[in-house]
Amino acid sequence: MLLLLAAAAAAQENRECLACHARREKLSKLEKIDEESGERVSMLVDVARFRQSAHGTFPCLDCHLDLEGVHGMHAPELEPVDCVTSCHDRVAAEIARSQHLRFMRERQQRPPSCKDCHRGEHSRRDTPRAADPWHRRQSIALCSSCHEEWLASYRQTLHGQLAALGPVTTAVPTCADCHGYHEVVSPPHPASFLAPERLPQTCGRCHPGVAAPFFRYIAHPQWHNPSPYPLWTALQRASTAVLGLLLAALGLHSALWGWRLWRGE
Repeated sequence: MLLLLAAAAAAQENRECLACHARREKLSKLEKIDEESGERVSMLVDVARFRQSAHGTFPCLDCHLDLEGVHGMHAPELEPVDCVTSCHDRVAAEIARSQHLRFMRERQQRPPSCKDCHRGEHSRRDTPRAADPWHRRQSIALCSSCHEEWLASYRQTLHGQLAALGPVTTAVPTCADCHGYHEVVSPPHPASFLAPERLPQTCGRCHPGVAAPFFRYIAHPQWHNPSPYPLWTALQRASTAVLGLLLAALGLHSALWGWRLWRGE
């Protein structure tokens, strides 16, 4: 009931904004250049998509604070939306503690903004909900843009194969489900999702009640690198060699049989 009342209140407050921004003929400027990314952003709002987004039940003024008290036409350039000050200060604090931010600053790389990770399928404005399958699939692609070698090993597991073959629902683990969302730290750290004492909780979200041996699961197999798991690597190479020999024998047998038929024997 509270959500419905909030949505109704937001729709009422947004009506004045959408009177122009939902109608192409009312806009003097259809696009602007995003200052952070350099991308072209449409000023035309798809109302149905916006209402399905994570911010669809919020008034426009909750994000565009410089429009407070403005009615009708407003300045052509608004201040960039400050996700942290208005709502997400707790998340910002988690990111500040993450190794991601520290490593990127050490390498003089630009850390991603909220909108880099939480952009919509059709517009940066239509922030998807956390469980949205498109958003979850995009999060894998975003992580792999830096961690390409780990994507390859992820794809060798059942987790990665499920993600590649179908919708990435909440039943299919993504990078963030196992490694953390905002405060990403390495496994030895107690705050890490993959710290030994937190594995039952992390894995238990999908596999409740599993026993201790389950946590020896190899999440990123690297059969070409024997140092982490020498026995597993040896077995993998042996099985690949046996399979290759069987296929070679089958190919030789088929070739000899065809040659015999050609000779009419």
